[in-house]
Amino acid sequence: MWGYLPQLNQWGGTALNWETERVGGKDHIPIFQAIPVYHGERLEVFAAQGESKKAAKENAAALMAQSGHC
Repeated sequence: MWGYLPQLNQWGGTALNWETERVGGKDHIPIFQAIPVYHGERLEVFAAQGESKKAAKENAAALMAQSGHC
C-alpha cells in the first residue's frame, strides 16, 4: 500500500528531498535505505529500508507521518 509518500512530498514541497542508496541484499534481492532531508537537514531518525527505492521512501514517510512531527 502506498499512501504516506505522496502526502509527505506534498507537505514538504520543495523543502523535502530524499537520499536513497543500496545498503545490502543479494543481486536479485537488493535492500535500499531512504533518509528524508528537510531544509538540508538529514533526518536519520526516520531512515527506513525496503526492497526498492520507492518502498524505502514509503517506509520512511510512514515513520515521519506517524511520528506526530508533521
